Amino acid sequence: MKDSTNSQNSSSQNKENNELSNNVQAKADNQNSEKELIALNQTLLSSLPYPAMYVRRKDRIVLATNAIALHFGAKIGEHCWRGFGKSEFISDTNNKVAVEYPSLVPDQFNVQCSFCQGDECILATPCQNNPEVRAFGRIWEVYWIKVSDDVFLHYLVDITERKQLEASLKENELFLKHTQQIAMLGTYKLDISSGNWESSEVMDSIFGIDTSFEKTIESWISIIHPGWRETMTDYFSNEVIGKKSKFDKEYKIIRVNDKAECWVHGLGDLVFDDNNNPVKMIGTIRDITERKEEQSRIIRNLKLTEVLLESIPIPVFFLNAKGQYTGCNQAFTTQLGVSNDEIKGKSVMDLWPGEESRTNYQSDLDLIANNGFITFETKVIDKENQIRDVIFVKNVFYDELGKVAGLVGTYIDITDRKKTEDALRESEQMLLTILDHFPGVVFWKDRNSNYLGSNEAFAKGAGLNNSSEIVGKTDFDLPWADTEAENYRADDYQVMQEGTTKLHIVETQHQQDGKIMWFDTSKIPLTTPDGEVFGVIGVSSDITDRKLAEDALIESEEKYRTIANFTDDWEYWLDTNDKFIYCSPSCKKVTGYSSDDFIQNPNLLFDIMHSDDKELYLSHKQDRLLHRSGAELQFRIIHLDGAIKWIGHVCQPVFNEAGDFIGIRGSNRDITERKRTEEKLKYSERKYKLLSKNITDGVFTCRNGYIEYLNYSMSRIFGYEEFELEGMELSQLITPDRRSDFETFISVESTTNQTNNIDIECVRKDNSTVFVEMFLNYVASEGLIYGVIHDITEKRQMQEKQIVKAIIQTEEKERAHFSKELHDGLGPLLSTIKLYLQWSLRPKSNRSRKDIIQKAEEILEEALTAVKEISNKLSPHLLTNYGLTSAVQSFAHKLEETNTIKIDLQSNLTRRIELEIEVALYRAIIECVNNTIKYANAKRIYIKLNDVGNQIQLQYRDDGKGFDIVKILLEKKGLGLFNLQNRIQTIGGEIKMFSKPREGVNYHINIPLK
Repeated sequence: MKDSTNSQNSSSQNKENNELSNNVQAKADNQNSEKELIALNQTLLSSLPYPAMYVRRKDRIVLATNAIALHFGAKIGEHCWRGFGKSEFISDTNNKVAVEYPSLVPDQFNVQCSFCQGDECILATPCQNNPEVRAFGRIWEVYWIKVSDDVFLHYLVDITERKQLEASLKENELFLKHTQQIAMLGTYKLDISSGNWESSEVMDSIFGIDTSFEKTIESWISIIHPGWRETMTDYFSNEVIGKKSKFDKEYKIIRVNDKAECWVHGLGDLVFDDNNNPVKMIGTIRDITERKEEQSRIIRNLKLTEVLLESIPIPVFFLNAKGQYTGCNQAFTTQLGVSNDEIKGKSVMDLWPGEESRTNYQSDLDLIANNGFITFETKVIDKENQIRDVIFVKNVFYDELGKVAGLVGTYIDITDRKKTEDALRESEQMLLTILDHFPGVVFWKDRNSNYLGSNEAFAKGAGLNNSSEIVGKTDFDLPWADTEAENYRADDYQVMQEGTTKLHIVETQHQQDGKIMWFDTSKIPLTTPDGEVFGVIGVSSDITDRKLAEDALIESEEKYRTIANFTDDWEYWLDTNDKFIYCSPSCKKVTGYSSDDFIQNPNLLFDIMHSDDKELYLSHKQDRLLHRSGAELQFRIIHLDGAIKWIGHVCQPVFNEAGDFIGIRGSNRDITERKRTEEKLKYSERKYKLLSKNITDGVFTCRNGYIEYLNYSMSRIFGYEEFELEGMELSQLITPDRRSDFETFISVESTTNQTNNIDIECVRKDNSTVFVEMFLNYVASEGLIYGVIHDITEKRQMQEKQIVKAIIQTEEKERAHFSKELHDGLGPLLSTIKLYLQWSLRPKSNRSRKDIIQKAEEILEEALTAVKEISNKLSPHLLTNYGLTSAVQSFAHKLEETNTIKIDLQSNLTRRIELEIEVALYRAIIECVNNTIKYANAKRIYIKLNDVGNQIQLQYRDDGKGFDIVKILLEKKGLGLFNLQNRIQTIGGEIKMFSKPREGVNYHINIPLK
């Protein structure tokens, strides 16, 4: 068995050795064949002008290569796809496999490079090629040619230039096509001999035809617009063919497909044969419909612009980029007297030499350089050499390339407007002047009753420095009382709501100084031109004196009626011819003649006049139209009974609303007795002077504020010699702090007699003080003040003693009051607590000790409450801790809870001031409130605390029954008033008190702050 086995193994080994020997031999034969083939084709390989190599099929190993292939990197003995192709010629995935597995051959992972198509190209017969491969920055055609069963010739042909030419040609063709489409430019070729033509797509689109359209000369003519066919036929035959010229014509067609009318521009060049005969025409057709329509529109606009420029009355001119005129419109020519031809090519300096023109010329160049726009006001000289005010407007304009081509300018003549504005400004200034000198006040408001303005008189009355400060304020911001402000705004609302005028509103107004004045006000709605109400204007007249006079008149109405019914004055009215229109019956009392006598004989007055006075009367008669002052003329007449009478004659010319003279209004009074009295007065004056020298009161006369006459007592009171006082200004005798008030007091410029008296502190020559009562009587006819001075120094000292006494009594009263409260209120409570404490110590009691102590604690709480109330009356804790405003608010709130009276409190005082001042003002307010509750029978109290920085102002008033302050003080019944005055004076304050029966009380207190 062993031998048999060995024999089998040996047989098998021999067989394998034989096969291996055969394979080696076959391989050697193949290699010999390849070498022979390579050697045979080496010459061919080297002669190829392209990269070329021999590649073995089974493993694609490079067997041979030419120099060009070697230059590009092909190496013998390496794989063609890995050596020659390298990684840049295969995909990223295959390249990754080749890098990771370099031992693998293409067959094992089916990878190909750009130059190798694998089995597909290798198996193909007779050859395979790849027409376009990009490598080494070039474009190649790749070829595989089978040389033997196992070897292929592999080479590349560089087609880069050819491909570039092909691409350029395609690009040019595409560019031409797109250009024609964008420009709507079609091309054609006409065969003249056959009459047929060819055209591009764009031209077919322009003509509205397709490929089915028969393209002949006749069909082309049919497309031409009927109105253009004859013209185009003649042009083609005579000009183009006849003269062998280029075809260049714009004409109209009717598009075939949609029958739309279009404009086209045809161009064409003739092609000639050897005999110089035209055989073809090649050209283009462009659709110019939009251009022609745009040209038509531009022409229409240009025509419209030309007509508009020539029609408008505003001068317009044009400048080029050099600042030279290129044209103007008719208005420019008319106003400045220069024609279009005269200005062209010239600058403003050429036409109107001067420095201003030089400045304007440079300004124009700057505008052109900076693409500017300018509006300015200046002056020009027109063709009449008149200076005109104008507003210039200049702006640059651009050419078709967007560059500045020049300036267009215009100006508006505003001469008349400037004159109007100046007149309006003068009118407004005149109106403001009139308003500021208007005897009344004027104001105006918006729809919300906010002030828009006023004249100076109104602003001063409101406590403002000037009328501009009133703007934006309301009536509640001004010194008026709240009720007044509410009434004013209610009237405003009614006028604006109803759009009607409200006349003669009689109303009061509180001034800044606390004075109450009466005004007669009329309010008118302010409206826009279309009738919309936007505010209200008011005009007021001060009727305070009239109201006071009316009140006085009511009281003495019966007495004045009696006097008026029995007057002795002779009133008359003459017409323009000195004839009596009216003559009162009193003429008979004056002259003895009746009114009928004077009406029948207009010269009767002159006839009965004393002969010595006639010349004086005639002179007066001539001057009466010029002098309207109403000065009295005195003359004598012969009474009917023969007696001589003195007449006081006053007359004045009368004019109607148109200003025409319509007569004389006169009054004659019998002054015979007055003349006699004057004679007696001259005598009595001598006696008066004698008397004045012997009385203890000072007597003096004063003119324009300076002493003219004084008696001895006057010099004694002030410690001066009589000659020292003569000519001295009366106000120099007053203490400096009261001097300004006194100067206002004696500044009298009235035409009526007045009487005043004042108590005031004066300064003697030795600088000691003296209190005097001064009585002043102003006589208007003489322009003199007659004065009497009574020394009241002792009286004043007595009053001060009374004030001190009143204070002491008040303090004693307050002490007694607090003593009573301590005795009657707190005392019993403390006694009761003591009894309860004693009770708690008894060993036997019907109440528990705890109950007794609890009851004592309750009474003790009541006692503490009483102590707090008494302490609060002495010095309220709110006043001490939180200030005056909080203390008064608390007091007012507690008082209102009783429903006895309403208190309106206004205060802007938020800071703390000296405690002494706070306490004094608090006590003053409490004093006033107690007096109002006790005596005034009032329903409402108004308290206003105003912090103005350097002083505190307190205004207190009620609507009670009021009282006569002077009478109370003279009768020495006003202990509370003396006490109130003293409280204010002790802290350096000033108090003014106003009250009348049925008008309540009104106190104004000013406290200066350090």
